[in-house]
Amino acid sequence: MTPKLLNSFLKLAEIGNVSRAATQLHLTQPALSRQIRQLEEEIAAPLFERHGRGVVLTESGKVLRQRAVWLLREIDDIRRELARSEVEPEGEIAIGLPSPLISIVSCPLVESLLDTAPRLHLRIFEGSPVQIRDLLNEGTLDLGILSADEHGAGLTRVPFVTEGLFVAGAPGSGIDPSRHFPVERLLDIPLVQAGPQNGVTMILNRHFSKSQRTLDLRVEASTTHLLIGIAATGRCFTVLPYSALMDGLADRQIVAAPLSRLNMHWALARRTDHRLTVGMRTVLQTIHRLVQDRIAGGTWLTARYEADGANP
Repeated sequence: MTPKLLNSFLKLAEIGNVSRAATQLHLTQPALSRQIRQLEEEIAAPLFERHGRGVVLTESGKVLRQRAVWLLREIDDIRRELARSEVEPEGEIAIGLPSPLISIVSCPLVESLLDTAPRLHLRIFEGSPVQIRDLLNEGTLDLGILSADEHGAGLTRVPFVTEGLFVAGAPGSGIDPSRHFPVERLLDIPLVQAGPQNGVTMILNRHFSKSQRTLDLRVEASTTHLLIGIAATGRCFTVLPYSALMDGLADRQIVAAPLSRLNMHWALARRTDHRLTVGMRTVLQTIHRLVQDRIAGGTWLTARYEADGANP
C-alpha cells in the first residue's frame, strides 16, 4: 500500500471516472485500473462499484478514503521532519568517553554543541574503555572513544589520536619531567595500574611479554582518579597517557615524565549495524575539531592527530 497507489485511489474517488482520473494522473486507463486492482487485492475488498457514468466508492472504499487522507498527511509530515533534521541535528545521542579524555573532550564538547546544535540532547557516560566497548555492543551507547587495543566484533573503529604514555609519581619521587623515563626502569618500581583488560595495562604487558622479568604490580585500581591518587601518596608509580594526567599535573599533585616508545592509540567507535545519523555525525565532527584545536594549541602534549578528518 504505497503512497503512489493511495494517491491514485483518492484521485479516482474524487473524479469518479477512470478515463479522466488516468489523464490527470498522467497514466493510461489500463495502468490506473491495474493499480486499483492491486490495492483491492492487498486489502481483500472491492473499493469501487461501476455504474453508467463511472465508478462510486463501496463501503470499504469509503473507509479507505478516510484513512488514506490521514496516512498521506502523516507521510508528508515525516518527510518534512526528516528534511528538517538533515539541516538541524536533533534527538538524543549517547556517547561514552574514557576517564583520561574527560578534561580534553567532555566539557568543550558540551559547550560547543549547546551553541551549534541546541536541539541535540547529549548523554555522556564516563567509564573505562572496556565498559564503553561493552555498552556500544549492547546498543546502550551510540558513539564511544576506545583504546585501539580494545577488541570486540561488530564495531566500526576509526583511529584518530595517538599520544605518549607517561610514568607519574609523587613530587620528590625522583621523576624528572624534563627527561624521558627509560621503559626498562618500569621493571624496578612498584606500580598501581588498572586491570589486565585496560588499554595501558595491555600495552605494558605486550611490551614486556618477552622479558625475563615481570612488572611489580602492587595495586590494581579501576579509575584514573584512584590511580593518580595512589601514585600521589609516594608509595607507587602509575603509567597513564598525558590526557589523564593533565589535572593532577596542573595541581602539582604529581610529577610525570614521558616514556620512550610507548603510545596510546585512541579510536572513535560505533556499532557497525547502526545508521550514522545527522546528530551522530555532528558530534563526531565536533570531537574531531576540538581534538585538532587542543593539539594545535599545545594543550595536549605528545598527541598526534591521525584521522585525516575521517568519521566512523
